[in-house]
Amino acid sequence: MATVQLRRDEPNDKRVRMIFSELRKTLGFVPNFYVALSNNPEVLDALWSARKRLMAPGHLDDMTKQWLVFAALVLTNNQFSIYAHTARLKKKGISDGAIVEALGVLAYFSGCSAAANGLGLAQDHDPETLAALKSKKP
Repeated sequence: MATVQLRRDEPNDKRVRMIFSELRKTLGFVPNFYVALSNNPEVLDALWSARKRLMAPGHLDDMTKQWLVFAALVLTNNQFSIYAHTARLKKKGISDGAIVEALGVLAYFSGCSAAANGLGLAQDHDPETLAALKSKKP
């Protein structure tokens, strides 16, 4: 159940109408997340603008970005969005096996990260690997 009003009528704010139109064009509908954000048009505008910039073509290809979105949603336990973004991956041809493999990688490295933090371990990577951090190569 939403904790804020989900307005289903035509928005009065011009920015909200424009963003909802873009959402319908981009996603085919207006997700409840953006409907909820429309209670504050400035926040809706800021987050939608950020999403468009971040998901636009750049150094990372679209599929890499989709996997990062999926990983972030899983790691933050965002049940609302996991379902939609898993469907988006499947629509792009990703198999159930690949999704389960990704979840295995996330589970392993999340668990190892928690253990390493709990152990208070210092960095001990080999100098050659760490040198890549200082490299100017792309």
